[in-house]
Amino acid sequence: MDRRIRLLTAGVLLVGTLGLCVHYGATHEAGWPYPTGEQLATDYASHVGERALVFGEVRSVNEKGVVVRVLHSPGEFTTDLVVVSEEAEVLAEVGPGGAVQIYGTLEPDRRMDAEAVVVERDRGETLYTLVASLAGIAVAVVSTTRHWRVNARELRIEAR
Repeated sequence: MDRRIRLLTAGVLLVGTLGLCVHYGATHEAGWPYPTGEQLATDYASHVGERALVFGEVRSVNEKGVVVRVLHSPGEFTTDLVVVSEEAEVLAEVGPGGAVQIYGTLEPDRRMDAEAVVVERDRGETLYTLVASLAGIAVAVVSTTRHWRVNARELRIEAR
């Protein structure tokens, strides 16, 4: 295949991929099936009874439930949800300051019946994930370069 055709094909694919990334970023929130944090902050009452996925930080644990400060991508807003259900026990174990994701049904008086709770990882787990990923990439690169080589002059990959 001609070198110019390969370069043109690579350029078209890269521009197409970049265009898809921009499109996703521009339309992501419109396709989100749950009320956003901003919607909950401005008009919570209209979303009562709906299922929601919220991201937040455990503020406090008391006899009524677990108070979670809901976070939103442009920043934090001042709405706290009281989470009630068996999942509240998981949140109580996390303790104040813990980062969580909560899926459940919104109830009146800024309460949420949680169906699932995900506790976000701490820094040690994130570091482990990063190191394991880099090790996996290194193994893949070494394994690939043992059997293949890049011919930069002709812009192709050849068997050794």
